[in-house]
Amino acid sequence: MTAPQTRLVPLLQAGVVTVHGPHPAAALALRVQTAGGGPAPQVLPLGPGSFLLDPLPQEDLTLQILAGGTPVAARPLALQVGGWSGAVDWVQGRMVAGRARNLRDLARDVTVVACNSAGEMAFATAQIGRAHV
Repeated sequence: MTAPQTRLVPLLQAGVVTVHGPHPAAALALRVQTAGGGPAPQVLPLGPGSFLLDPLPQEDLTLQILAGGTPVAARPLALQVGGWSGAVDWVQGRMVAGRARNLRDLARDVTVVACNSAGEMAFATAQIGRAHV
């Protein structure tokens, strides 16, 4: 059995990054670098495992999770800022259908994250050539 991996979940519509994984959330930190070498946004802790990026990023980023100053994920996460399109088509009970597309790379599958006010998250992949996820 393999150890669970840390999952970095960027929710940047509100500038928030939430980290879920096997490490205690209170011990985690976040390192941010911009892809273009410009100034990185400040990382402000919101609570255990949650961080606010301020100001909102205007260019692509690389995010890295740290515990005690040591990276805990296998590799940093390259995060695309902007260039996305999507919509929820319908919701029935706990089922949701919709579309998502990377406008910078139309042939690439897109990971979609859905979350509710209780902090529960679900992940799906919008695959090219499929109408619904």
